[in-house]
Amino acid sequence: MYFSMLTFSSDYVGGALSTFLFGVPLLQREKSSALNSCVLLNTPAFNNHEDYLAEYTLLTGLNSVERHFGVELRKDSSSLNGWGRPGVVLHDYTMWTVRSQGPPKKLPANERMSRAAVEKYLQAHLLKICLPYPRPKLSAHQAVRAPLNLTVLFRLISHLQSLGYPAHWFSDILGQMLQGTVLTTARAPRQLVTTVGAAKKLYSSMNISVKPWLAELTTLSSIWRGLLPFGLLCEDGLVPDIGRVSKYSLKFPTPSDDMLNRPHFTVVFWNTSLGAVPTSLRWLLLDDEEGDRSRKAIKIREEGIHILTTFQWSSDTTTASFWLQSDVVMAMQKGDWKAYIWRLDTWQPVTSGVSVRDHIRKLANWNGENISDKNDEEELPIRSASKASTKTANMSSSTQETTPTPIVQDKQTPTIPAHVSNDVDRKLVREFQITLMRLVAAADEDVKEPGLPNSVKRVRQAYVRAIAEYRKRTDPSFTPAKPTKFENWPLGELINEVREVECMLLGAPLLPADLKCQMHVAKLVAGTMPSAEVPSKESLSFLEKFDQHIETRKRYDAWKEKQSKQPQEPRQVNPNCAPQ
Repeated sequence: MYFSMLTFSSDYVGGALSTFLFGVPLLQREKSSALNSCVLLNTPAFNNHEDYLAEYTLLTGLNSVERHFGVELRKDSSSLNGWGRPGVVLHDYTMWTVRSQGPPKKLPANERMSRAAVEKYLQAHLLKICLPYPRPKLSAHQAVRAPLNLTVLFRLISHLQSLGYPAHWFSDILGQMLQGTVLTTARAPRQLVTTVGAAKKLYSSMNISVKPWLAELTTLSSIWRGLLPFGLLCEDGLVPDIGRVSKYSLKFPTPSDDMLNRPHFTVVFWNTSLGAVPTSLRWLLLDDEEGDRSRKAIKIREEGIHILTTFQWSSDTTTASFWLQSDVVMAMQKGDWKAYIWRLDTWQPVTSGVSVRDHIRKLANWNGENISDKNDEEELPIRSASKASTKTANMSSSTQETTPTPIVQDKQTPTIPAHVSNDVDRKLVREFQITLMRLVAAADEDVKEPGLPNSVKRVRQAYVRAIAEYRKRTDPSFTPAKPTKFENWPLGELINEVREVECMLLGAPLLPADLKCQMHVAKLVAGTMPSAEVPSKESLSFLEKFDQHIETRKRYDAWKEKQSKQPQEPRQVNPNCAPQ
């Protein structure tokens, strides 16, 4: 099935790279076909379109992006209007059309990258996937996600080869990666956003070890070998026979961290005979000028650690399942290896270690032989290239419907506490409460969507409870139907969580974008911010922002009314979104 229009909130699912690799092939090959994408989660993180494209594709110019992904930027895209404010422009839609009608065409030789450039380009993607730059868990303005796993490297290679690049280039480049060391002028990211300048930079040529990821790379090479549009020529023994690839599972303790809906997790296998698991794992893994190049670190990278970016996760059973070559697993079973779930935004473990020898279970062989009947783990999109967003993941659990549990009790009109005395403060509180009611209604509607798998429904209910907790703190008349896990959250963390849910549900921010403004209102309601007869300077400074905020809400209300009069058919692609 092909589409004439597709819409992505691309920063949730791997940015422009996912948009082009997975979205463009679904479009009908005609000029009227279009693909819309926007940045909802991390708009302020990017200075311009070029840096946004460089962060995700590592290509350093619009022309290069258009040539290599067969798209053209529509000059009438609303995101190109500018608005006069850096960053905000990306919150609006950017429209891409197919570059040519009919089957995709190969690039002329003079439009292709040189072999050295292709080699550095793929090596940079490898390092970026394996060693993402640390990012804060809670910052709404720096929530640049890195959800892709190593499977996307094989998809990217297949795509480049279809453009006419010589097949033996990719065979040689992959072959070098499978040796466990790459001679490269690329480096793992050294800043949160890879700008055009950072993507262009050529470092001194250096041998960099990728052996911690070698078990996964060789396993994926075996799985993808028959799907690649070229022969994979490499030394004997580097790529295991597909018959030696099996599916395994490991049950972990309940994760001890919060923010577990972020797509930044990996499985780490650690050889405990080499010492305790490190606290600075990324520094240990970095094999360049900024990493640990001590003899101990080199030994650990060589024989003390395996890392998997591609796995399935069952939140109900806290079980990870994955495909891996059996000889690697058997070697770990003979030693003193432990497995952990590690998050790659903060680079910290979220579970304690479990013994590989005692807990790993073999489920199936790649040839189809099932070792265990327990083969139905739910699939959560933890660093999954093909599973898009953690918010709307397509999970493989039972889709049996249950009656939605009411999350909120919303029969009362919002009330303004008596201690909020002046008209300015009362207006701030009243308008904020009205807007938050819109968000509560949208969240409640979202969680009641029919046909949702139970696991997806539970995730969405958690989002609704976050909003309910926030409303409780800003509206004394409101009481959630049940206690929420967010009761003890600091106000700033709660606001950041609600901001993220807001963009997911509405496609645009309704609540004031200024964090200080939201905290000011919450403190007015709680009484920790005095409300005197004469409005404070802070309240007066936020009044103008609230006037803009009210206009945004009016546009949203008009849009909702239009949507209710023109209901969409089930599963119909809807090019409209909430106005900004």
